Amino acid sequence: MIEQKIPFRINYPLEILNMSKEINFNNKTERERIFKRNIFYYKYKKIKNPFLEKRHKLYLQLAKEISKFMQEKYPKLEIKNISVFGSSLYSENPEDFDFLVLVKGNIFLLEEIKISLRENKKSTKYSVGISIKGIDNFSFGIFDLNSKTPFNQQNQIINRTAISLFKRHIPLIGYDFLENKEIFLNNVYAQAWDLLSNTYNLYYLKKERPNLDDVQRAKKILSRIYEATSYLESLGRDLEVTNIKEEIYFNYINSKFSFTYCKKIFDYLKTLYIKKIKKLKKQISKEISFKEDNKEISSILRKTTYLLHKKKIGEFLPVVAKITDSDGKTIALSKRIKQSNKSNIYSGSVHAEICAINHAKSKGKVNWKGYTLYCSLEPCGACAEEISKLGIKKVIYCMADPLLSYYGRKREPYTKKKISFYRHNSPELIAKFQNIYSELYNRKDSLKREFFVLEILKDKKLKENIKGRLENYWKKIGLSYKWIKPILNILSKYSSNEDIAIINVRKMYPQITKDDNLIYSKRLKEFRDIKVRNLANRIKEVITGRIIADVGGRNPDFMEQIILLKKEIKKAYLTDIDLFSSESKNHKIKFLLQEYKTKIPFAKNAINTFVLSMVLHHLKGLDQRNLIRSMVASLKNNGRIILIEDSYPEVKYIKGYSKNINDFLKFTTEEKKRILSFYDWFGNRLMRNRDSTPLFYKYRTMEEWKEIFEGEGLNQIKAEFIHENSLKPDIFSPKAILVFQKSNGDKIK
Repeated sequence: MIEQKIPFRINYPLEILNMSKEINFNNKTERERIFKRNIFYYKYKKIKNPFLEKRHKLYLQLAKEISKFMQEKYPKLEIKNISVFGSSLYSENPEDFDFLVLVKGNIFLLEEIKISLRENKKSTKYSVGISIKGIDNFSFGIFDLNSKTPFNQQNQIINRTAISLFKRHIPLIGYDFLENKEIFLNNVYAQAWDLLSNTYNLYYLKKERPNLDDVQRAKKILSRIYEATSYLESLGRDLEVTNIKEEIYFNYINSKFSFTYCKKIFDYLKTLYIKKIKKLKKQISKEISFKEDNKEISSILRKTTYLLHKKKIGEFLPVVAKITDSDGKTIALSKRIKQSNKSNIYSGSVHAEICAINHAKSKGKVNWKGYTLYCSLEPCGACAEEISKLGIKKVIYCMADPLLSYYGRKREPYTKKKISFYRHNSPELIAKFQNIYSELYNRKDSLKREFFVLEILKDKKLKENIKGRLENYWKKIGLSYKWIKPILNILSKYSSNEDIAIINVRKMYPQITKDDNLIYSKRLKEFRDIKVRNLANRIKEVITGRIIADVGGRNPDFMEQIILLKKEIKKAYLTDIDLFSSESKNHKIKFLLQEYKTKIPFAKNAINTFVLSMVLHHLKGLDQRNLIRSMVASLKNNGRIILIEDSYPEVKYIKGYSKNINDFLKFTTEEKKRILSFYDWFGNRLMRNRDSTPLFYKYRTMEEWKEIFEGEGLNQIKAEFIHENSLKPDIFSPKAILVFQKSNGDKIK
């Protein structure tokens, strides 16, 4: 029908539900707000569609009956939203009423039932179609591999529905849809193409659905192309589109269902559409190489399948990446690998994209702006930064990472560098890769639950302990400590969705997000300056030697203060796996990027003192040990590691410490670790607006840290549990400062 397909361009994962907003469809103001955003709010021009308000009670009654039906037939499915869509929104005599039921998980079902409602002492039967779909399908763009619906059809349904829920559906029960306006407008022509193509194949040609007569086909044609004109109108005023929409509507409501005439209207709209997309087709053909992409992603699939068969790649994350040059020639093909040192001790993984980049570099291939990177799974944030830094022309991936938002991964680097970044849209390949990544998608919920740090606020005694310490801390900073209670209440209310919780806190206290706000940001910065000076003073006596390094030190201000106090220091290094907060004017300070989180960029016996502040608890257990081993290897004889960590001793009471701290020490190990997780989340995510902070935690007691460091051949020479220091505030308690030395030394009191 239309030679060149206009593809949906959707980079999953995509948020589709507003989990902070439950629908109250009985409220007229809210109902009108929902109606106004719908593509059928007007019949045509500015003539209001009467059916939305006229039928609102009927929609809600049917939705309630559907909810009962679902509870009886599918009691294990968790309903998140019930919405109405289709011809009943704009037609006086629809043949049936179509509803979408969004449920938790990955589901692709269809039900057709009759619902009887009693109206004006009469019973009326309604034919109802129920499309039952899982949120995962629309959020991640994945298929129900067990469904009878073919993958190409699932792909069509998922793409066209995911971008248009807030425009095409009327939410009746459950959570409202997020208004994803940008992605909707970017895909209007794809949506219109999908409707026209679908209409042409199913109803215009008469090859499929032979049981339909000409009148039924004519109705379907008019209904579908009426919707297509409604989408096209979203892009702005267009007299040709408005006129054809008016004609379609007039024919539909006046029951003018001549099959021949309806085909003429279709042909006219098709011609108009092709004229409109002529320029867009050229642009898309320059951006997307359909045949080439399919060939390269297929080769990655073959390589992945081979490696899995030979057991040469991890089954949970079997990622493969490929780089091609401007001629389409392969210059690098790499898998995700484990990194080992000379002793063959595992020290983390190297992502497939980085391996491919390193491989290309080793061959002297550095013309990055002409290269395309293909990857089976979407690149993580660290890889995105590296890809952006090099300026690789194009990035194509097949599967969305289901944990993208939970690990704070961002896509901004692609936009900043104007890198073309998109998801490959072959249903067959998506299905095959989905089968490979099934464990990752199956485990995403259990992995997410590990990070529900806000659930702790449901426990009153823990919440009270947290509240007391935060209020005291904010008083010291000079912030409005009275905010703490309402903030904690908001976080409690939305404890199952951290993103929504943050959005609501920022709505109530927008000062938190403004860098120049006198009440909040400036005082926070001033207090940081005080903390940094006091902390440098606290540890200056245990710093040894002339060469020091702050591992994971994103900001140079701490090192600058140490150098001021310790004039003998000749060189100071800051390392991190990400970009640094700011540069330093001090010529002694040098910034080094860590290629891997568990390996530092220093030679053996190179550093006198390492400072490791608030880093280790953001690593998993094995990664913690491997980072420590890497530091020990680079530590000079008699060198020291100063560990500043969220930690506590294995005692229930310490004389002279505050009631709040001693109450904390009485909690169970699990409760204490959950409190520490919350403080870390609160400080990074909420107070400092660091949405990319890693969200996994591995806390240990002071005694456990001692055992680990001593197991690596170090001696503990100092151990201090920090509590509130009102005279010289430095770090937010409960924290510990532990000092370890590479060889036997005198203990410092």
